[in-house]
Amino acid sequence: MTLPRYPAEPAGGWEQPGLYPLRPLTIGEIFAAAFRVARRHAGVLVPAALLSATLVAAANLGVLSLTVGLRSYATTMLQVGGTAPAANDYAQLSAATRLLGQVLVGLSAGVLVSLICAPIISGLAAPLVAEGATTRTGSTPKALTRMAGRWQVLVGTAALVGALEAVGLVLLIVPGFLLWVALLPAGPIAAMEGTRPMVTVRRAAALSRNSRGRLFGVSLLAAVLAGAVSVFASRLLTSVIGSSDQVTALLLGQGLSVLIGAVTGAWIGCVTAVLYVDLRMRRENLGEALRRYTRAV
Repeated sequence: MTLPRYPAEPAGGWEQPGLYPLRPLTIGEIFAAAFRVARRHAGVLVPAALLSATLVAAANLGVLSLTVGLRSYATTMLQVGGTAPAANDYAQLSAATRLLGQVLVGLSAGVLVSLICAPIISGLAAPLVAEGATTRTGSTPKALTRMAGRWQVLVGTAALVGALEAVGLVLLIVPGFLLWVALLPAGPIAAMEGTRPMVTVRRAAALSRNSRGRLFGVSLLAAVLAGAVSVFASRLLTSVIGSSDQVTALLLGQGLSVLIGAVTGAWIGCVTAVLYVDLRMRRENLGEALRRYTRAV
């Protein structure tokens, strides 16, 4: 990941009428801006992320219950890290491999739902992040008026992007990650620019070109931070509440993960939306356009 090059700072310093400077942003500034936007508009973003996390968990548990069964899955998870089957025990190794394949199929349902929901959350966050560039006292309803007539475009784009990335993951995983990075701005583009899904996909690929290493690094770091918070909080709460039944413990853990994911998911969506604004400030001089706008109003 290459370090960003910034334009020379003007004598009076960078103008910052909103929650972040109107210039290319550092990683810390991206995370901080995303946190401020997520906190300000939590009443909209957290419920949306909660719905997304609930759908992912429901897809995972639903398919797992139909394939391996929740009790078998819970038992398998408890045994992870235990003694592996002996290499010469073909029957035991074959059964373990078959069970692992069924578990992966079950979890793939949640991955697909997550890939579709992610652009919707970041698209929802985009007008809120855009408003945060020009004011420190924003209004959620006013900011979301930009979404009028664009919800169908956003959902259609999310379905297309999720399907493309899922196919890429099936094709030896690497193409899926490449598509995920290339199409990361698709949700915000659909929300802010209102282009049709195929046009949005092409626009996202063009906008992210030559910046994909940075997009991947920032997004991966954000995901690691959110994941660490989620795992720590889930384990802490699970140990406090506790349950002797494996299935109950599994469902309890999933429920806690959903609740925590509602908060971290809102922040991740805002990070993606801030990255979209950052890309446009780097490549399309959006910062200067926003400065002119703030002076005019």
